[in-house]
Amino acid sequence: MNIDFHCHGKPSKKLSFSLPYFSRYIRMAKRNGLDAIAFTEHFNTMDFYDIYHKLDNAFPYADGYYDAYDVKVFCGMEINVKEGGHVLIIGYKKDILDIRALFPEEISKKDYPAFEHLMELADSRGMIKIGAHPFRNSNILCRHDEYALKQLDFIELNGKNIDQKDDVYDLARKINLPVIAGSDSHHWFQLGCMKNRLRDECDSFQELKDCIKSNRYDIDVSPHINLKLAMAFMCKKLIKSVYEK
Repeated sequence: MNIDFHCHGKPSKKLSFSLPYFSRYIRMAKRNGLDAIAFTEHFNTMDFYDIYHKLDNAFPYADGYYDAYDVKVFCGMEINVKEGGHVLIIGYKKDILDIRALFPEEISKKDYPAFEHLMELADSRGMIKIGAHPFRNSNILCRHDEYALKQLDFIELNGKNIDQKDDVYDLARKINLPVIAGSDSHHWFQLGCMKNRLRDECDSFQELKDCIKSNRYDIDVSPHINLKLAMAFMCKKLIKSVYEK
């Protein structure tokens, strides 16, 4: 089973969720060899709850994922933490919505949760916790101390920061955590730039966690990753210039 652990369903946080756009996105995920994605939209995105209202009306949800055009869409969220950096959490839809409900409708920096608090929220629900793009200059998660980072389940090798691969693997070895791949795609051109090839067919986020922790997977990086990133960047920039308020 091939999965991407870091996917967004719209080009920008400042745009409303479009079901036709998302449907095209999922179909392109399938064409790019993905059997599943973790749908990790930003917790401070525009109209967060509207996303799930539209998904509920469009696709069946059972056992922890939506079945969208034969692609398993696991529920998740990307959360800014107060000390700096982003964390991806993956779990049941109800738990994602419950955690989002702990924050105001419009989230500002003062509302960001402390890292430790987010770990407690996720652990109490048995969720997957991933350190996203740990060396990205705008959100450097790697500055957290080792004790804090060891509370994560995985460290992400991010498609947009493939040049930081050595740093990511060095950090992962230091804190003894597996590395997983996430494309961080907002546009379908970026899908398939990297994927996790699991040796097991997983039907729940707990099975995903167990498969990764037992090292029953490989990371595949597309030979066309740079072209995919460039095309996605141009399309995203054009869409934002036209539709962002």
